[in-house]
Amino acid sequence: MSTQLNGDPVKIAGTPKDGFEITAPSGVIYSFKYAGSSMMSASGTSVSCLTTWYLDKITSPDKKHTITLKYKAVRLSSGSPDATGYMYGGVLTFSDNKHGDIDVRTLDERTNVVSMSFGASRLEEIDFGTGKVLFDIEDIGGKITRMRVINTSGDVVKTYQFTHSELDRGLNFTYYKLDKLTSVSGTEKSEIYQFGYFPSSDSNTGTDYWGYRNGNTGGLFPQFSVYRLPLNINNPTETLGKATANRKPNFSKTQEGALKEIIYPTGNKTEFTYEQINISPAGNLLTAPVYGLNRLKQPMIQAKYYIRLMNI
Repeated sequence: MSTQLNGDPVKIAGTPKDGFEITAPSGVIYSFKYAGSSMMSASGTSVSCLTTWYLDKITSPDKKHTITLKYKAVRLSSGSPDATGYMYGGVLTFSDNKHGDIDVRTLDERTNVVSMSFGASRLEEIDFGTGKVLFDIEDIGGKITRMRVINTSGDVVKTYQFTHSELDRGLNFTYYKLDKLTSVSGTEKSEIYQFGYFPSSDSNTGTDYWGYRNGNTGGLFPQFSVYRLPLNINNPTETLGKATANRKPNFSKTQEGALKEIIYPTGNKTEFTYEQINISPAGNLLTAPVYGLNRLKQPMIQAKYYIRLMNI
């Protein structure tokens, strides 16, 4: 199949089942043939679904130079399953096993259970032909713990060590933050970069409409009505969600876990200050958000960046 990108011809060859290749106008070939999948099970039957094709090779136009990419399959959580869905008379609702059930009804009202497990792939190796970059990755969660740069002779010329700590914990998922990056080149003195964050609370699972934390524990889905399946003329709709759900922003909670500062090997640092963006109501609708540009207050090493977050 041929298409165009900015008026230049682009060739796409392959199938959704077997992967595909894209030939750019320059002649560079990009191969997407490493498959990623998710698993869904219901009533004792499991089905694996192909969800992603990853870039696994880049070839020069003359076919003389190739970059290959290899991946490692990891589990996103230590628990099983990663998400659970419940059928209520033909209506499917989901819990992500962190925020809890989105519906207020009891277990005995559920007519069926659908479980989903998500497999992910993390980049493990980039081979340039004249050297490699290797990533050490944990099997659960997929954190990168170390990155090594290898030369043609197979010697390690540079190492990056990543130090993490727990940021937040859900029922099955644990979220981590990068605390320190240590760079080592041969016998040279290590360079250490440190990262500071705004304090975070494990119990704060509620989020606003844009996915930022708001501290609400009353549920994620405000109440709404849907038609019953099969249709019941006498009682055609039913209510889902929770009356206690609150998705409005709360700036004091929005900042939880956000990057606060970067401390460099020299001792200098960059600090980040956040402010919210306002969206003005217009009747029952919301007008387009007014986005502010990121502003650099002091264009020196001791710089402060202003990043705007969303708010109603």
